[in-house]
Amino acid sequence: MDEPLISIIIPTYNRANVINETLDSVLAQTYTHWECIVVDDGSTDDTALLLNTYNEQDHRFKYLFRTKEPKGASSCRNLGLQNAKGEFCIFLDSDDMLLTSCFEQRLEMAMEYPNYDFYVYPMKVQMNSELKIKKIEPSESYLNDFLKNNIPWGIMSTFWKMGFIRKLNGFNISYPRLNDPEIHIRALIFSTNGYYIGTEEQADTIYRVSNAALDKTSFSRKYADSLLLFVNDITAHLRKVNLNDKIFLLVGYLSEYFLDFALYNTRINNHKVLAVFYKNKVIDLRSLMILFSVYYCKVFTLKIDSLTTKTFIKKFKNL
Repeated sequence: MDEPLISIIIPTYNRANVINETLDSVLAQTYTHWECIVVDDGSTDDTALLLNTYNEQDHRFKYLFRTKEPKGASSCRNLGLQNAKGEFCIFLDSDDMLLTSCFEQRLEMAMEYPNYDFYVYPMKVQMNSELKIKKIEPSESYLNDFLKNNIPWGIMSTFWKMGFIRKLNGFNISYPRLNDPEIHIRALIFSTNGYYIGTEEQADTIYRVSNAALDKTSFSRKYADSLLLFVNDITAHLRKVNLNDKIFLLVGYLSEYFLDFALYNTRINNHKVLAVFYKNKVIDLRSLMILFSVYYCKVFTLKIDSLTTKTFIKKFKNL
């Protein structure tokens, strides 16, 4: 029996200072039948020079440079999918790392249960020098978890059957944010062959938390723009498969936005966010009024502290 080819797809932009560690972790794999496709979103640093060096030393590395709009990781990942030749696929960010047995462990389970659409494994999270395991807790419904914005795993944790990820048409390139929960929600909704969630498996990847300061103004605008698309799309998917009763769970995304980011955006944009949740019946009129009250008190008086705001948010989530 031929060894299955695994495709690793990595989007990058001006990460020449860190991506070598990611690539070295691919090189260190105990399972060796792989291809690694790095899709550069128009870097202006030494990424091209670095990747050409890796390609010269090992032709399993492939380097694609793109200049087309729209920019972003999703466009890069989709281009990688178009050029991938593997039976299975893993998406990494350009600062993620793999433990040496990652491919071997994932392929072993895929060979034991060959009919599943995708397989999910725990990861480790590194913040500064501290490394912690992020376990995947058993759940009655991982779809519900993602819909609630209780994200149980990241994009690097998923081992995709190539046929299935292509059947999903890859990533939605319109979203500035929320790309990872969006594709996992679609996968959980539209999987017809089931999936494996490795709650008892060993963590086999490392997600590194960036120390860079977050520009909350820029982030809030991207988050709001994404929510306008995300809520419309996800509610449409849920209705398509008669899961209308789960639509209200999406309020978790609205809660996070209003607790952490709304004050960094404009009133017009915040009204649009509220409207899309109301239009799609994620919240009712009473909840909408509660949120309007909390928001305008924060904007005009700034007398509502964080604890009070969270109390309001908890109330409307339970309505």
